[in-house]
Amino acid sequence: MGRKRKERFDGQGYYADRKENRASSKIDKMNAKANLALAKSQKRKWLVALIVVGLIAYAVISTGSGAGVINMVKGYF
Repeated sequence: MGRKRKERFDGQGYYADRKENRASSKIDKMNAKANLALAKSQKRKWLVALIVVGLIAYAVISTGSGAGVINMVKGYF
């Protein structure tokens, strides 16, 4: 039996349905890419939120309008 013919047989000696295998692998690949994109967007959302909070805190501290808040916080420590 040739190499090409062996590849077409599944474990029980029957021809594997190549179209079905190919379609299912494409669907799995698309789902994996979608999950990866979703995970990246969640990560970026939190990163942007953290950067915004940092910029706001810097602006409040540097302008002096947050001096009262800082002094109140210092009073607890």
